[in-house]
Amino acid sequence: MVGRASSAAAQGAFGLCACVVSAMTIGFNFLSDGVVADVGARLGMGDRMRAGAAARLALTCALVGGAGALGVALGAGGTALDALGVAADVKRSARAYYGFRALGIPMQCAWSCMIGVVSGGGRVGTATVASAAAAAAETAVVAAATAGGGEATVILRRAGIGYVVVVGLEAVAAVVMIVTVVPRGERAPLPVRSAPALRAAEVFDFLRNGASMAVRSLLLQASFVLATLVAARNFDAHGLAAHHIVVTLWMLCSYVVDGFAVAANVIGSRLFGCGRREDLVKLSHVLLACGVATGFAFSIALDMGRSFIPQLFTADEETKTALLGRSNVWSILVISQPINAACFVYDGFIYATQSFSYIREIMASGVGLVFLPVLFLANRPTVTLAGIWKAKLALNIWRVVWLAARVHLWLPRQQLHRSEMTDGGDDDVSLDLNDESSDDATYREPLLPNAEPSDEDDLEAATTSTPLPPPHAPSTTTPQTRTPGVSYESSLKPSKINALGEKRLAAHFTAGSWSVQGGRFVAGWSRDKYGTRFTACVCLGFVCLGAIAVASARATDDALLTCGMFAVGLGSGLQLCVQPVAALFPECKSTVMSALSGAFQVSGLVFLALTAGDERKIGFYTFAGCVAVLLALCFVMLPSGQTFVETAVVETTESDDGEDGGIKRVSSLHERTEGLANGYTRAEQMRSAEYFGLVVWFTIVVCPLQFYISAIGYQLELKGDEKGEYSSIFAVAYGAVAIFAAFGGRVADKIGCGACQGLATVFTAISFGALMVPKSAGMGVQVFGMFLYGFGRLFIFAMYFANVGRRFGFEHYGTLCGVGLLISAIWSLVQYPLLSWAVDTGSPNGSNAVCISMLCLTLPYTIWLGKRERIERSKL
Repeated sequence: MVGRASSAAAQGAFGLCACVVSAMTIGFNFLSDGVVADVGARLGMGDRMRAGAAARLALTCALVGGAGALGVALGAGGTALDALGVAADVKRSARAYYGFRALGIPMQCAWSCMIGVVSGGGRVGTATVASAAAAAAETAVVAAATAGGGEATVILRRAGIGYVVVVGLEAVAAVVMIVTVVPRGERAPLPVRSAPALRAAEVFDFLRNGASMAVRSLLLQASFVLATLVAARNFDAHGLAAHHIVVTLWMLCSYVVDGFAVAANVIGSRLFGCGRREDLVKLSHVLLACGVATGFAFSIALDMGRSFIPQLFTADEETKTALLGRSNVWSILVISQPINAACFVYDGFIYATQSFSYIREIMASGVGLVFLPVLFLANRPTVTLAGIWKAKLALNIWRVVWLAARVHLWLPRQQLHRSEMTDGGDDDVSLDLNDESSDDATYREPLLPNAEPSDEDDLEAATTSTPLPPPHAPSTTTPQTRTPGVSYESSLKPSKINALGEKRLAAHFTAGSWSVQGGRFVAGWSRDKYGTRFTACVCLGFVCLGAIAVASARATDDALLTCGMFAVGLGSGLQLCVQPVAALFPECKSTVMSALSGAFQVSGLVFLALTAGDERKIGFYTFAGCVAVLLALCFVMLPSGQTFVETAVVETTESDDGEDGGIKRVSSLHERTEGLANGYTRAEQMRSAEYFGLVVWFTIVVCPLQFYISAIGYQLELKGDEKGEYSSIFAVAYGAVAIFAAFGGRVADKIGCGACQGLATVFTAISFGALMVPKSAGMGVQVFGMFLYGFGRLFIFAMYFANVGRRFGFEHYGTLCGVGLLISAIWSLVQYPLLSWAVDTGSPNGSNAVCISMLCLTLPYTIWLGKRERIERSKL
């Protein structure tokens, strides 16, 4: 209505104000979704007094928190609008509406609280009617404001005044409904005023869950705000209006499907409180099917209506062009609807089971590891609407995957405790949530913590497994017959198992590879905080447990194999614990650390040896025993602090007055002699220009290193290596160069880290140049490039660790190394678009040229570092 009655600037300003205010209030989303789960679960347990106390606490939090958010919104509103960098006409219109929108924050919080309490009581119909009436009233206000015509600021000012009046009435209605609506299955309203206060522990749990939901909601809204920020800074008023239209249509399906999410939350929380797991699982299947079907219906409607739907929002032709033009954002909108629908339904079940911390972690990892990288990569070289919304779609795909795992893999395996009836009735009496006269919920006692598991759980505990024969083994047995009460490991045919093998292996390998990088970051921080001995023992403990898990897992036990690989990968943190031993060798620190890096590179041969024989279990159990022995030795021999450096008590020969007697003092041996300009405290070192340069260098060069690994087979095939012979030669070259690790470190001790870092970077760049040589040059050039790559990769990683040890010391070694490893791991995701580009174009030369450019871009840093080292050595 705003877009058709006024201008694109007014439409963009309206959406901008709504987005900014929502960002400041979205943390109170717990007042609706979280309260539904809390009140519903307590009513499912028959504890209506605590349900009333929870409702009162939620209303208090709504009013207090809403007032605080109002102050923040009014105080920071002008700054927020200025920071967005929007056009002058959009900003002028936004200032006319923003203040009124902000005044409604406390009232909206109270309204959200009412929706949560009423829905949690099973009165979804009442809550729906109230929400529809409120939406109709707000829409009528906007219609009245636009019907009078006038300038954009006048229309938005009228809409703002009407909005404040409507939400004020909503707040009054919310309080009345909270204290008067009777929950389903109850005889009276919740005792909101008379219920005794919750215990301190219960209040803490409520606030902790609220904090988890607040973080989740803030991160979700942050993705919208960042998307709006990118749009505001790169598009004109027409592009911003188009972005707002996409937001509206994006959320339209989500709000419709939210009905199924509310049903999942309301009914699911009751079932969860009653301990009825089977019914909860069945409910998840039904509601998910309904939600996804609704999403597909919206996709079909959007696809069929792409020619006339934009006309409902705007009469501006440039805005329509931005929606339907070359950016192709409309196709993304169509594809996203089923995914968004599944997201909302899964959210409802997560709330119902009160897994608030889980959903918080999903959102945090999704925004950091998926949304931000995709937002950056999809908008290069030009920012487009499609690029912005690709990032949002990628985030929702990430959420769907992890939420589905929680609902379909975790939930069916839980042993939910059941409540006993006080009248001695049957435990299995069902609770009819659709029956207005059902009083079962009233007579249920709180959950008993030691309740007996159901018959189904006992059956699962007694389940046996029959392993499948090897895929190529001859059949010597009769066909398996199913025995009641016994489940077999897999009903898949061997051919289907082989087809799924690659995907399973990819999942296991991904878990291990990510724990290697993330594990070193956590281990580095732990080493600096808790000491070498503790961290090393914990890392080895994870390796031991992971090896046992791999040894004991069946071939199709994906969960145990994934956890085992993840635990083994965490052992990589041991590298950061033992490398500071180089401090005992002050004249050849780089030699020692490079040798340890080479050992780390060839350590993968251990697992090749373990899997070479026929008895995988014997090999891995033996390996676990060896690791346990190492753990015991580490506990005895490693220092408890952060350093291996010994201390000596030095006694002076004379006292201060010239007489004998001496003064005893503790002196640290092998003190750091270079890199003193980088400071001593962790904050000083992390803020230093040299550390910044080191991390930037390492982060940039790691991406080409990873791309080479992922693309070498494809590129050698294009060169004529159809049988894979030269791919095998690359594997040999990759491992063989590790024997030169100590030699490279010795060179660094003589000429400095900067020169060796530059030499390793040049070697790697030459290896990419070899890949760009025409096929007619022969494969000998490629073998030469492979060995140069092996040397370059080995010395890049070795010099990274050696640089931190030599130039920054070992007091904060773990944290400094870990931060760089974590940042480089995230940046290395750039390898995937490079590989896609190479495959799509049929020629990897473009990607190789980009990698060479990235490597050459870091050479000035290595030259600068080399000069700095020479100056320092000349002063010694």
